[in-house]
Amino acid sequence: MYPSNNRRVQVTIAGLGTEPVPDKVLQQAVKRMDGIARCDPIIIVGGYWGIMRVIVDEALKKGLTVVMVLPEDKCDVRVRGAISICSGMGFRERSSILVRSSDVVVALGGEVGTITEILLAYSYGIPVYVLRGTGLSTDKLEDDWSPHVDTRRTAIVKYFDDVSEITREICKPG
Repeated sequence: MYPSNNRRVQVTIAGLGTEPVPDKVLQQAVKRMDGIARCDPIIIVGGYWGIMRVIVDEALKKGLTVVMVLPEDKCDVRVRGAISICSGMGFRERSSILVRSSDVVVALGGEVGTITEILLAYSYGIPVYVLRGTGLSTDKLEDDWSPHVDTRRTAIVKYFDDVSEITREICKPG
């Protein structure tokens, strides 16, 4: 998954932005940061709430670069060590910036916002890795959207049972 020009891989992590976050998703998020730190990606998220808060905190503990692309009404969010970008846009519009800034999008389970980011990534030709078994609406996508969302086949959408499998995909030399 490493970009061909040897720059650091940029990974957008999409996920549930509300509380409570299901236990499996929380455990997988922490596990993911343990594994992914070895390939030193830049982690991009859309905020600091729900699962994104866990991702940001864990990534910063591992010394990773974290970028938060914030919607206009959440621009006051500042986390020591993370880069906060005030997009000046609403939640949906800022998702386009979030996704277009990535080499891969990882969906750790979510609802309409996460599904929107999966579809945006696919439409831009950016690969998407989705965690199964979260108990959230993204679990329903695999039956219809695997390995492609439509006949255009602009990107691959892969589904995984465990986040360590996603980490291997992201960190493998490519």
